[in-house]
Amino acid sequence: MGASGPSSIRSYREDLRGVVGSSATAYGYTLTVWSAGAVLSYTYGPPSPPEVLAFFAGAVAAFALVGVLAFGG
Repeated sequence: MGASGPSSIRSYREDLRGVVGSSATAYGYTLTVWSAGAVLSYTYGPPSPPEVLAFFAGAVAAFALVGVLAFGG
């Protein structure tokens, strides 16, 4: 079978498991935020551009704060 034999498939599956496992949490957060946003947009209408920018800025600031807390500076 050459280079694409069973060991290559096994290596691919191991790498795939690693990628799926390490991205599952981020994917879950993405689905949660988008679903909540869809429900809120349906209920209250679409957000204005300043509201979108405020959400984005808050998310970036919160991520930066968690990074500072996690890595100590």
